[in-house]
Amino acid sequence: MENREETKTQKRTRFFACVSYIPETEKVLSVIQEKRNAIRAYAVIKHDKDKTDLHHHMVLRTHSNWTCQQVAKWFKPNGEEQNTFAQPVIDRNGILEYLTHENEDETKAKYDKSDIIDGGLEDLVPQEDCADNAFEIINAMLNGMSLRELVRLYGRDFVYHYGSYRLLAEDIRDREG
Repeated sequence: MENREETKTQKRTRFFACVSYIPETEKVLSVIQEKRNAIRAYAVIKHDKDKTDLHHHMVLRTHSNWTCQQVAKWFKPNGEEQNTFAQPVIDRNGILEYLTHENEDETKAKYDKSDIIDGGLEDLVPQEDCADNAFEIINAMLNGMSLRELVRLYGRDFVYHYGSYRLLAEDIRDREG
């Protein structure tokens, strides 16, 4: 069982860069599918041309904050020896370029962008300095999504601005019937 004190001291984030030495792409995708309620978006690529053992690189965006250790454990089936590593993403553009070794030197094998398995790549790449989820949030509220789910998906920003979102949703309902 995971040490709760250890987990408290580890940095929690929503963006992860992972390397897994699980050789089968289907197994990697199976884990991602099993965790679909936790994972908002992902990109996966198989690195089979490198001089090292076959491995997969993944970029994961989760709905809520997790530690790297927690995310890595998702890929540790049945208590097998750990073969997946996770770290927080610092540069979202850079990590996506690393999937294909786009800006790496000639010692790194190059991979084609078409080799990336896209599970929401557009949600991983920063669109601008500040993400604006307002339209998405208002639509979810108008469609009756629970407040608990909205908090899980949009976090602190939703909580801080809930009053404004609620008033706006009410005004839209009033005007649109």
